[in-house]
Amino acid sequence: MTDRFWKQMLTNSAGYFLCVLASMYVTEPMAPAIAKLVYRSASLFTHLEPSGMMDFYTSNWLLFNLISGIACGASIYSVWRHIVVTLVWIPSVVVLCQKISTRPNSVMYSTSGSGLGYFLSTGCSEMSLRSVYISQRCADQFHYSVPVYAALGFSAGAFLSMVYSKYREVDLLTPIPPLESPSDAKQPIEDHNCSPQNHRDAQDHNG
Repeated sequence: MTDRFWKQMLTNSAGYFLCVLASMYVTEPMAPAIAKLVYRSASLFTHLEPSGMMDFYTSNWLLFNLISGIACGASIYSVWRHIVVTLVWIPSVVVLCQKISTRPNSVMYSTSGSGLGYFLSTGCSEMSLRSVYISQRCADQFHYSVPVYAALGFSAGAFLSMVYSKYREVDLLTPIPPLESPSDAKQPIEDHNCSPQNHRDAQDHNG
């Protein structure tokens, strides 16, 4: 193992760690901002209560975290083009799987659902910021499921950006056939239409 290999390994590890942090502290906070923008845009055409914006986000946080993640992942890959950017989802998925496997299955938890149905959903309406009420299910999803949504969107955005950049490289390397000039295209037609006598005279003149 050379020093160059270990230096590259350290650089990639640091870059991956920064991408995971970006997924947590950039992608997740950006999702409510996107929801707020969509909510305000919709309120221009329909009367919506301003206080319902957060409820709108929490009911659709899967969608908005995916959108936010795709935007962040594509942006990061455009700056640092490394395949590890597409693997940002691994830490959050591991944490979620560990939480699912260790969740109690006693009678007191049976009313809240079990397994994937408890943690994974498009949103959670069992919360109200106006009454300061958040159910245990919504709290668990916020802490363990929402990071997975953001990380999956982040990795998907990086992957789509990688595929697009590969497509662009292939497209740019494909040679473009040269265009024939009008004189080159006209020459064979003139040679074909001239009489045999004129053709022999032209050859004698050139000779």
